[in-house]
Amino acid sequence: MCMAGAACLTVLVMLAIIGQILSRGLGQVNLYFLLESPRPMGREGGIFSTIVSTLYLTAFALSIAVPLSVGTAIYLTEYARPGKL
Repeated sequence: MCMAGAACLTVLVMLAIIGQILSRGLGQVNLYFLLESPRPMGREGGIFSTIVSTLYLTAFALSIAVPLSVGTAIYLTEYARPGKL
């Protein structure tokens, strides 16, 4: 019961924080903000280059993680002997 209460409290605090961020920041998001590059040390402009670099980083990480995980899954299901590990 105590663990469920702590989990509910954590979720409620998280939802309150997200609600606060959305209520204050959603009005600032527009097409200009999304498609322009940042200017003067990131204090002005948009976040386009940040979005693109995040997509590149995600694609790079997936290109390494997916073949490794699929290969590991095939090895473990087809070739590995049952044991403790």
